[in-house]
Amino acid sequence: MSILGRKKKAKQKSPSELTSPDWARWLEVAPFPQEDEPCLTGNFLMENGRLIYGNVRLAELLGYSAGELIGKKLEELVHPLDLELVSDRNNARLHGLPVPSCYEIRVLCGGGQTKRVLINVTLTTGPQGQTLTVGSVLPVD
Repeated sequence: MSILGRKKKAKQKSPSELTSPDWARWLEVAPFPQEDEPCLTGNFLMENGRLIYGNVRLAELLGYSAGELIGKKLEELVHPLDLELVSDRNNARLHGLPVPSCYEIRVLCGGGQTKRVLINVTLTTGPQGQTLTVGSVLPVD
């Protein structure tokens, strides 16, 4: 109970709490809104083609719980008709080639739904010096 006599609301685990302590510390200083702040964009981090962080808004947009998102492969989230485009751009970006950072794709949502989204991606460096893909997602329709 708080000082005012109200019960404290149980805090839902954030995606960062589902990762290792190193990630949790790193995510505290990463440029993402805190989990309890309203956010218009779904934010994510990917390493080696797997989602390692997704904020609550991303989970809402894609129709998954935050826990279900962590560990998903790129192929599980990007529509098959857009997968080659996304993979090619990601590989080019990883090799230092200039590619658009902002573009529209279709994503696969929980429950079998497909949505069009605007994605904005770039690269960053993780806590152990590894290259990560960082991005944000906005719904188009």
